[in-house]
Amino acid sequence: MTLSLRNIYPLSEFQRGAKAFLEKLRGTKEPIILTVNGKASVVVQDAQSYQELLDRLELLETSAGIRKSLEEFELGLGIPLDQAFEQLRTKYDIQS
Repeated sequence: MTLSLRNIYPLSEFQRGAKAFLEKLRGTKEPIILTVNGKASVVVQDAQSYQELLDRLELLETSAGIRKSLEEFELGLGIPLDQAFEQLRTKYDIQS
């Protein structure tokens, strides 16, 4: 999703009409960019769209981590499983 130029407003305008802006956010699901002194300062987004964005980001980060781990494994950079478990037990103070 790219940010639309039609969704850029001065912060003062948002403050004067916050209720209308919030209704627009809920309806369009598009973020609004608020400016201070003509420069982008804050992005306002409805909660559902923000959560969906966080969920997608988490999925992408997880996928990237798995991909990196597989590449390291193929290069022989991994460690034996028992050693990995021992490191986790030590790091998180888990009694076995």
